[in-house]
Amino acid sequence: METDDLEEHEFFNMKHINKDAILSIQRYENLFEDAVKNVIKQLKDNIIILDNKRKEVSEKINNCSRIDEEIPTDEEIDLSDDLGGIIWEQQWYDEQLYALNEMRAIYMFKGIEIGMKSLIKMAYPKTNVKGFYHWDNMLTFFLEKGIKLSDLPGYSEIIQLKKLNNNLKHSDVLEGDTKKIPEFVNESILPDDFDVFFKRVEPMTKQFQESVTGEVVKELYEFDDKKLDALSLELYERMEKKDAAKFVEKLKTKFLLK
Repeated sequence: METDDLEEHEFFNMKHINKDAILSIQRYENLFEDAVKNVIKQLKDNIIILDNKRKEVSEKINNCSRIDEEIPTDEEIDLSDDLGGIIWEQQWYDEQLYALNEMRAIYMFKGIEIGMKSLIKMAYPKTNVKGFYHWDNMLTFFLEKGIKLSDLPGYSEIIQLKKLNNNLKHSDVLEGDTKKIPEFVNESILPDDFDVFFKRVEPMTKQFQESVTGEVVKELYEFDDKKLDALSLELYERMEKKDAAKFVEKLKTKFLLK
């Protein structure tokens, strides 16, 4: 195979490989969620066991009989010590569980950011993604490509996750717009509230990323009459007739070599 033929062959192979690579990005999984699933279950089981112990010890304390109402019995003192230890241990597990739920939210949104930046780097390799940690910059970039992210399925869930993520990174309590998320409207946040939120939101984040990928593939590889008219008009306004004829011939040659 001649050098020129090899270059043309590699050009067309890369074109298809690149398209396949773009489509593969939507298949990335949430690795953290799988990694912590068993840990979260164990923490919840421990909390339930301790809660049952707390109720049992509290009931025993209430049933203790005193000779002198002002002086607790030795049994009552021992049970109170046990109760204090149980409460402390239960609070420790509660805080560990809350911390893991924080990390779940932060990792889930970070995973979306990584996926979006990977998609941009793969599909538009000349683009500098450094400033795309600002969500608005990403919105603007895609809008310039004719892709309106806010119209895609799952976008509202992405924004809810973004708000929760920002809240958890900057505060120990849920506040502001985060309190408008359906699962977090109550003053006291329970572990199950996080579970319900993630169960509702995660499938929609995957749908959103698949939709973005599909729109990018469409923008890069599908050419309807409207797009072809726009491309030809752009070249027409800058090309001389002889250059346009040469360009057409070169384009034909590339497809003949395909």
